[in-house]
Amino acid sequence: MAHRLGYPVALMLDSEILSYHHENGTLGLNLTDDNAVCEAYHSLQGKASSLRDKAAKIIIQPVIEKGGIELSVGTKRSLNFGSVIIFGIGGDLREAEIDYSVGPRP
Repeated sequence: MAHRLGYPVALMLDSEILSYHHENGTLGLNLTDDNAVCEAYHSLQGKASSLRDKAAKIIIQPVIEKGGIELSVGTKRSLNFGSVIIFGIGGDLREAEIDYSVGPRP
């Protein structure tokens, strides 16, 4: 899958139990080759097992580098609203600044 997307890629553990991926080691960023992707995948599988979250999924996304701006785009399941889209500042500042918007999907 990473070959089709092109490198670098990011892997993330999608779990309703977790919210801050960067702090708890459930996010692999800027993975640049097959070995890095495999290592991150196995690490995330281990995290999912330790959480006992059978519904957890591992998501792979391309890392798009343009102009030095880090943005975060994703989806989350809200108990109140169902699937929603998340958009905002990315990288290390995402959790620190908490500067993002959540809205219904189209």
